[in-house]
Amino acid sequence: MAIELKIGPFEPEFAGKMDFYLNLLNEKERAPDDAPSIGIILCAEKDNLEVEFALKSKSNPIGVAEYHLQGKLPAEMDGNAPATRPQLDRVLMAPRAEADAGGRAPRPDPGSTSTTRNAGTCQTRFGRRLVPPPHGAQNCAPTSEEWNMTIPYFVLTPDGREVPLNVLGTQVTVLASNAATQSYGITLQRGDEGTGPPPHSHDWDESFYVLDGEIEFLCDGHAHLCQPGTLVHVPRGTVHGFHYGKGGGQMLEITGQNALAAQMFTAVDHEIPVGPPDIPKLLAVLERNGVTVAA
Repeated sequence: MAIELKIGPFEPEFAGKMDFYLNLLNEKERAPDDAPSIGIILCAEKDNLEVEFALKSKSNPIGVAEYHLQGKLPAEMDGNAPATRPQLDRVLMAPRAEADAGGRAPRPDPGSTSTTRNAGTCQTRFGRRLVPPPHGAQNCAPTSEEWNMTIPYFVLTPDGREVPLNVLGTQVTVLASNAATQSYGITLQRGDEGTGPPPHSHDWDESFYVLDGEIEFLCDGHAHLCQPGTLVHVPRGTVHGFHYGKGGGQMLEITGQNALAAQMFTAVDHEIPVGPPDIPKLLAVLERNGVTVAA
């Protein structure tokens, strides 16, 4: 079984990638007495018609489902997951210890990791890597000494970046999502003169570092004209907004733990067309992703 977790809405290309994973599993990993591999794609949201047409020509069994985040483990799962770090380490280390001892590495399952190496780059193929690196980033599977680190380092070069998202006229490049780091998130934002979001708030901390141009910030009703080299920190719950000055500008955005910024940017890019937005639809998309626009 291959399971892929996506932080944003379903996209048709996800089906092609999962079909590739299943073909590889069936060809390289499936034992003669195993049933054909199945794939599950978990997304923040999905459109049933889009899913239907994306899967129509696929020969492998693939399912698409939505997930919802919860603040705590459901009661029925209590006691069924490792409760302490030593227990988790034993679960993660068991397959690797068998391989290190000279035994045949087991087929990928929820407690194992297999990797492929290509031109000096080590990439996770299947199994337990708690979070993936961003698309285009280079990462290495941990050695036995590094195995206790749940989050691998990654290096993202300019040519490995995602295509910028169009968020109401601002070009947003996700450099590192909160899901990838399991901590903070970083985006590169570039906007034309006069563009920018209206006053809004959300339940996560956020900071901006101006790289180029003049950007006017509004924080709790106070305006600040910010030049390159200026840092603006916005605590969670603070009503804030900004717009780019003459000639446009560019800045880094850093979000705190549990932020939904990358997910929100992706949703706006996918659901709100370029041009004057459908305001009710835009407000619904923002609210669904934890953003409240000030009245």
